[in-house]
Amino acid sequence: MARSHFPLGIASGSAFLGREEESLQLANHIDHGRHTLLLSPRRYGKSSLVKHVIKKSGLPAYEIDLFLVSDEIAIERKLLKGVKALIQQVSDTPDQWLKDLMNYFKKSHKKWFIGIKGVGLEIEPDANSDTADTILEALNALELILKKKQQKAVLFLDEIQEIANVKNSKAIEGAIRHFAQEAKFLTLVFSGSNQHMLKHMFNDRNRPLYALCERINLDRLPQSIYKKYLDKIAKKMWDETIKEPVFEKIMEITECHPRTVYVLCGRVWDQQAFTGKQPSVKSVQDAWQKYIQAKYKDIRNELKSLSAGQLKALTLVASHKFTEISGKSAQQSLNLSSSAIVQALAVLEERGYLEKLDSGKYRVIDPIITWILNDYNTEALN
Repeated sequence: MARSHFPLGIASGSAFLGREEESLQLANHIDHGRHTLLLSPRRYGKSSLVKHVIKKSGLPAYEIDLFLVSDEIAIERKLLKGVKALIQQVSDTPDQWLKDLMNYFKKSHKKWFIGIKGVGLEIEPDANSDTADTILEALNALELILKKKQQKAVLFLDEIQEIANVKNSKAIEGAIRHFAQEAKFLTLVFSGSNQHMLKHMFNDRNRPLYALCERINLDRLPQSIYKKYLDKIAKKMWDETIKEPVFEKIMEITECHPRTVYVLCGRVWDQQAFTGKQPSVKSVQDAWQKYIQAKYKDIRNELKSLSAGQLKALTLVASHKFTEISGKSAQQSLNLSSSAIVQALAVLEERGYLEKLDSGKYRVIDPIITWILNDYNTEALN
């Protein structure tokens, strides 16, 4: 029961909280055919937002997850799968647009196989075809069908930064840009978990995707959103709103990190389901300690990949002891020079351990890392 209220994957229905402004922005961009880049650290709800907006729009859509694609052929296959899926979504029968597709690909300078296999559409390029050209032609073919049908659609490309890691990445990015600039019916939505690489891909004037998209930045939700939701769930289970000290403890522990709020609340609600009573501050603390114990070994092994200087800098940010992380006091505490601290912070931000706030301060993204670094000295992690 708790997992329906506090899902660890996509949050949908009543479990999708807040994001009214971002939802309106994205819906407006899609409605006007403006491609969009979503920016936020991991586990802030980017995929949930996209799925929520698309569901409300009623438009045909397909999600392509590029996480851990190994090469350009893997990217090509995923994009072709998305193209075929969208064509089938807007077609009443599998062969409805077969003739149009065959005529389109006849104009291509390379061979394509177009046909029907079972109840599915088959679109396959020649084995020796250029990946970037294949992607461009397939997207253009999809746009052709959408135009004939006068139907808008959305293609959601998650973990788009992975393209930058494969051979001929700029050519693939160039193909996507070439298509996107001309598209009228297919709108692209991009997101990813590596903000540093995403900003490089979309902010660098020398990269093909420069200035292609509208931007939407997702921050952590305010406490008021969670209070309203937890009150609703508490009333359903215990006929009363959540106790204020309990709510404050949940917010203190999770720091309003979206996934961590759901993780902790799911554990607390499961724990209390057997008692029939509201959670206490102690039961929240107990649930959190059990979660830390379950995750400690994994986090410890992950942190071992950091250099000594990076681990020191991360620990200092987690401690909240210094407002100026590269100032003299911090240098003395870490026994590192200002330049070494700045370099360590840059690496930690690039690898997704830290985020830089508008105030210029750094924050550890994952609250469990903050708690582990504060509860256990760094020597235990080495």
